[in-house]
Amino acid sequence: MQLASAQLGMDFSVSWKPFFLDERLPGGEGKPKMDHYQAKFGPERVQQMLPRMVQTFADEGIPGYSLDGRIGNTLDSHRLLEYALIKGGAQKQDQLVEVLFDRYFLRGQPLSSKEVLLEAAAAADLEGAEALLSGGELSDDVWSKVESAHDEGVSGVPHFRIDGGGRGKEVSGGQVPEVFMEIFTSLSRTAPGAPSA
Repeated sequence: MQLASAQLGMDFSVSWKPFFLDERLPGGEGKPKMDHYQAKFGPERVQQMLPRMVQTFADEGIPGYSLDGRIGNTLDSHRLLEYALIKGGAQKQDQLVEVLFDRYFLRGQPLSSKEVLLEAAAAADLEGAEALLSGGELSDDVWSKVESAHDEGVSGVPHFRIDGGGRGKEVSGGQVPEVFMEIFTSLSRTAPGAPSA
């Protein structure tokens, strides 16, 4: 999506919405990613999936992806992302997302760990994270948004909702830049104020 936006010279705002792939995962330090995925998909399927996932990340300029590390319940990370949006807008939330993605996908750190989340908040210059994570603030907001996503038919991530001035589009799953270029081009042609043919 970012590559398509850059190639077309378009500027837009991204806001991230919470979604749980498995809300039953443990909190704290979580559990080994490989154990989780092998239990979920089976060892043979994981061995088939892993090279494709590594290549997908490499194609996006992100070398070093692996299933090493840990996975855990992401409620607190979603609360922190909601907090970032409230405190600093979409730009601050996006900044925190980038830090969290680095921690999880490249460093194998569990997003259920309070220590990992506090370090990520500090790296994103987000103040007040300690107080937020010490309580349950924004939990209801996160759950409400997750339930709304389910009600609207969202069944996995990534899932993109692209607002086009009332003529939005939705795309599920990882997509090549050309898919987004086509959507952005189509929406820009029909946007209010766009030149007519």
